[in-house]
Amino acid sequence: MKKNPSVAKTNSLKSRSVSFEPLESRELLSITPLIPESAAIIQTLQTPSQDAPIEWSDATAELTENAWKADAADSNWSNGANWTLGHAPKNDEIATIASGKTVEIAKNASVGAVQCAGTLNVKSGTLTVNAGASTITGALSVASGAGITASGEGTTFAADKLTTLDGAKLSATNGASISFAQLTSYTNGTMTLSGTGATISASKLTGIDNSVFNLSGGAQLTLNAESYEGNYDANRTIFYVEGEGTKLSLPKLKSITATYHWAGINVSAKDGGAIEMKVLESFTGCTSRTNTLSATNAGTINLPALTSFTNGTMTSNDATAKVTVSKLTNINNSRFTLSGGAQLTVNAESYEGNYDANRTIFYVEGEGTKLSFPKLKTITATYHWAGIDIAAKDGGLIEMKALESFTGCTSRTNTLSATNAGTISLPALTSLANGTFKLVDAASRITATKLTTLTNAVFNLSGGAQLTVNAESYEGNYDENRTIFYVEGEGTKLSFPRLKTITATYHWAGINVSAKDGGAIEMKVLESFTGCTSRTNTLSATNAGTINLPALTSFTNGTMTSNDATAKVTVSKLTNI
Repeated sequence: MKKNPSVAKTNSLKSRSVSFEPLESRELLSITPLIPESAAIIQTLQTPSQDAPIEWSDATAELTENAWKADAADSNWSNGANWTLGHAPKNDEIATIASGKTVEIAKNASVGAVQCAGTLNVKSGTLTVNAGASTITGALSVASGAGITASGEGTTFAADKLTTLDGAKLSATNGASISFAQLTSYTNGTMTLSGTGATISASKLTGIDNSVFNLSGGAQLTLNAESYEGNYDANRTIFYVEGEGTKLSLPKLKSITATYHWAGINVSAKDGGAIEMKVLESFTGCTSRTNTLSATNAGTINLPALTSFTNGTMTSNDATAKVTVSKLTNINNSRFTLSGGAQLTVNAESYEGNYDANRTIFYVEGEGTKLSFPKLKTITATYHWAGIDIAAKDGGLIEMKALESFTGCTSRTNTLSATNAGTISLPALTSLANGTFKLVDAASRITATKLTTLTNAVFNLSGGAQLTVNAESYEGNYDENRTIFYVEGEGTKLSFPRLKTITATYHWAGINVSAKDGGAIEMKVLESFTGCTSRTNTLSATNAGTINLPALTSFTNGTMTSNDATAKVTVSKLTNI
């Protein structure tokens, strides 16, 4: 092979490097160091446009050159006859491709490094580089579904002319780095970084629609995109971080939007990983799949500018996991799920449900778990099939200090449920329409001391639970047979100390009241019970259950029933039957 006579010897026992002046024409130069103690082989590809001397690191220098032949039979990377060593490049070799040559990769290929001044097309499979510096100064293309992987500490891959990598898979692992100085578009792709020191640099990248970014093991990545749109048919975790020190930053991202109703968008931080989106203002999930922001096991998601979160689920599973959303005000159609001592405060003033499902919008589970809505005044189903449920269990607490009205849908159940020492605090609630209060044990609580307006509501108590409701009237305006007041079990008690009238205002609205197995319902001032005309309306005390109605004077269109000597319905003043 032709050698450049202007090579300047710079090797010493302390430094394994060679510097040289540019070649007169594009040629491949292979130089063996003159000092016997240095076993490195130095290779480089020099072009006329390079004016400064070049130095190679130890890692690249220790690779054996395998050059693409000038008379290669075809463009197939895997054809060993096309390479000077008679085989496709291996992990201890550096593949060199001169200007004017085109090489195509059609299946997985693993090599030490690549130096390419020609054209390299990765049509399928993955090109993996494992050592030293890989530089693509010519043209590089990576087909959709194909990929580039850099692995190992000190391994680098640079293709600084590349502007588009749509659909490609990119991976940097174990301290390797990949650089795309001019890359602007990376859509429908998957980018993976694993291990401390693993980096992918693409400071000009702004187009990331439909792509996925996975980080773990202390890897860090910054993306400068200003928006993200999901237009696919799948449930996809678009941003994922895992492990202490792992961090994904999107300092300019303002919006995340599902533009197709089947495009599920999920964001997840776990095991100490962090996702930071400081200027994100809106997250709009799709309508036909779940869309989740999840912080688990000390993971954190920082969204200090987020004001709108719709069609999404926000979830956290322990006290050290955090989702920060101090400015969030629009939460329509969304869900909030907390467990394991997690805490979250949301400053929205209203909630609207406009979907076709039965959905638990607020859920807490576990001692110390707390979900607070200090400014929330109304919860409303704006579509008749939008079932709205709220649940606190196993010591969890939901606090809505300013909530005044809860209006559920008309075609599904809408339940506020406290179980196993769960608590729902509603000190300002005055109106409950189309909703069910459910308590299953003595330690569970629903606090609603100001509740006065009951429309189509249901109260279901068991296991020793107790509840007092200060409403003065009840109206039923629905098309079904409904047990509006139900108690079951010794010590279970439902009290309406101010309730004067129970009335079916629609002729198909069946009204039923039931006390069984020692449960008690007390309505001391109830004067009239008026059932519907087209269904049965029953007051039933069974198996030692009791219904106390000492002021009842009028009972029309109803059935009063009791099945044993210990079951009681007290109606000493009843005159109109």
